[in-house]
Amino acid sequence: MASLRKRAAIQVTAPVVDYTAHGLRLNDEQISERMKEIGMTAVIFDAFGTLLKIQRGRHPYRTLLKIGVDHGRRPQPDDATVLMTEPLENLAAAAIRLGITVKKSMLDELEQVLADEVAGIEPFSDGLEAVALLQSEGVRVAVCSNLATPYRQAIRKHYPALYAYVFSCDIGHIKPSAEIYKATCAALRASPSGIHMIGDSKRCDCDGPGEIGIKGYFLDRSSQGGQYSDLLSFAQDFVRVTKCYGGFD
Repeated sequence: MASLRKRAAIQVTAPVVDYTAHGLRLNDEQISERMKEIGMTAVIFDAFGTLLKIQRGRHPYRTLLKIGVDHGRRPQPDDATVLMTEPLENLAAAAIRLGITVKKSMLDELEQVLADEVAGIEPFSDGLEAVALLQSEGVRVAVCSNLATPYRQAIRKHYPALYAYVFSCDIGHIKPSAEIYKATCAALRASPSGIHMIGDSKRCDCDGPGEIGIKGYFLDRSSQGGQYSDLLSFAQDFVRVTKCYGGFD
């Protein structure tokens, strides 16, 4: 991976756009209004597997679902979607929402597992460098992620000054649905044609955004077939080509 000294990030003067208020849903009119500023070059990053890594994943939500099965609850096709599209602040709220009965002692243990997992999440070093480089060049940077509510804090902890944060648990839609990408465009105040996205899922970070006109790039850290194997190379290419040609393809 090419080396680059970290550059000091320039503070973006425009206010950070945050869609973490409970129950917020954008309708088409709101999205249209916020996308009036067109032609702005911006970058969207996926979160987990792209900007961040879960060091010691113990899958507390999967354990909760298994407890439900052990007590006679039949898994539902939309269980994962519910967990990632509703503002369920903790496992206790998730258990109530899914109708899972669990002993308090077991629930307390699972809550601690979840807290430890979130606390152990770390950023990829190339993610920090890529974001710093883009921000130093005045590029608007957003994160768009499918996640359950408790995991939001890890993103904000390690990437506290992004232009926009768009999470499935707040928007009510998951990637690769068009609605979450439209909401991210609105948060960036840019048109899809002026935005580029990168992440470790072809379906969610390339094909999905491509359906509404966002250019997506596949990150494969194993170098087995992705367009990029690290984020710094992507950011360097983005800055170089944008400066030279006014666009990045």
